[in-house]
Amino acid sequence: MQPVARVFDRPVPRRGLRRFLPGTEASLARDTQGAALFILTRDGRGATRMTRLPEGGPKAWPELAEGMAALWPGPHTLRLSFTGCKEEASTKWDLMIDLATRLIKPESFLEACGLALTPPNGTMTVSLLESWCSTRLRPLIVQSVQQYTLVDLRQRDSLPASWWQKQIGSALGECGMDVVVQCCRWQSADAERQEQEAKRAAEIARIAEASARETRAREREAEEQAKHEARMREIKANVRLSEAEKDHQSELQARQYQKALLDIDIEVESTRMARERAAAEHAVAVAILNRDFKAVEMAEVRAQDAERRHETAAAALERAAVALQSLAEQAEPLLTKLAAADARTAFQTAERLVSQEFGFTSDVLDMLGFDARRQLLVESVRQKAAADADSVRLTKVEIRSRDIGTRRVPALAVNTPLSFELQASRAGYVTVLNVGTSGRTWLHVPSAYVKTADARIVAGAPAAIPGSALLPWNRLRAQGLDYLEVGPPGWEHLLAVVSDNPLIEAGDVGASNDGSPFALVSPEAIAAMIARLQSWPAESWSGACLSFVVV
Repeated sequence: MQPVARVFDRPVPRRGLRRFLPGTEASLARDTQGAALFILTRDGRGATRMTRLPEGGPKAWPELAEGMAALWPGPHTLRLSFTGCKEEASTKWDLMIDLATRLIKPESFLEACGLALTPPNGTMTVSLLESWCSTRLRPLIVQSVQQYTLVDLRQRDSLPASWWQKQIGSALGECGMDVVVQCCRWQSADAERQEQEAKRAAEIARIAEASARETRAREREAEEQAKHEARMREIKANVRLSEAEKDHQSELQARQYQKALLDIDIEVESTRMARERAAAEHAVAVAILNRDFKAVEMAEVRAQDAERRHETAAAALERAAVALQSLAEQAEPLLTKLAAADARTAFQTAERLVSQEFGFTSDVLDMLGFDARRQLLVESVRQKAAADADSVRLTKVEIRSRDIGTRRVPALAVNTPLSFELQASRAGYVTVLNVGTSGRTWLHVPSAYVKTADARIVAGAPAAIPGSALLPWNRLRAQGLDYLEVGPPGWEHLLAVVSDNPLIEAGDVGASNDGSPFALVSPEAIAAMIARLQSWPAESWSGACLSFVVV
């Protein structure tokens, strides 16, 4: 059955817990065929704004977009149930109304109920719409039937379908719905049915309340951001403070701001859990009403999946709280550096935080306001290498050890050759990426010299980079190029992926040529690569990560 609406979170990192969920531009075009599409943004007060997209979906996500809504106009066939709406001679009666509706004003519909009732990154089903319509119309129904007897209503048709057409059409027309009432019928109320109908209505109310709580939390988020920015401007403009005092006060303000945002994230996650739980319990109630016990089982499985997702999110929030406390104990203004306008300062601060020195994870950086796509890519490849017992190996003899704090870490001096050897226990396409100390990511294999289709490795056979196949030395030297570590100092990563299918797709990277053979990889392309790695079967790829400090 075609859904009524779907909401997709943006498939790139943003501050919060919903990163890299299904929804690349390609899959959106496939999953939203026939739907009206809207980009969702927030204004300065945290309220949701909708911008309709042309047919065919987004070519790229707008910078400030938080998500996208897809709305199928219909027609959708609904069966509205008004249990116990008429009582006569100590007997309660239910009114059932069958109708078809088209969503002729999508913006009005989304504003009235579509966004509020759609679970996070989920689907608004026909049954959810039926419950919402029944709840909205019940006062009108109860008031309208009170002045008639059951004989009037059932035998004399005192309120015919045409009368209901006018009343219901007016009530739902305000919400962007065009309605055709098909039939109305009365039946004796059933106690079990009444119980499930009451539960269904209660779950709809819970969904709406949780949505309202999330909206209020987002409004507070906007208020906190405005206060934070004003306070930072005030500190910067205070001529009575020394630079050291400004740095100290900026760090204190940053910690206070991140704590406020973390509290809001906790509340938002709680409301999202409430919405998903209510939506699942609503589905159970509807399935029981329809005597569809297989659907009951499926709804209960979805509820368990939602619980597991939120347990994961709660664990991430807990890690973020611990990380924030750890930063508060540091004399160095690390949060201020993490938010620095200078990209290299921010990147190297993030690299320190995910290194052995602090051991933060990329989702913690994300919640602290840093674009953690590069760190997540490194983390993903490193975890896969550990899971596969290093079935792909990167070897570099020039790596030395160096003390950082109380730890010894791999180090490589500036102007040292960057060359290394790659070996894999599997054959496949090769992708080699360099996440440099500046924060930029470069694609070394494939390159202007070796096409994607030719960047392959044989199982068990070592390949030198540069060498004869994956990165030809003769092509580099013909252009007067060398393969050296040029710095600047800081953390750097070499990543190698060997896979059944190419990791790089057309349009992922910038231009390259003989004189500049390595393409720059954008943050959006990194997000696309992470999404591919996460969607591929575990047995279809392996990876290796070589991390070191450039000195």
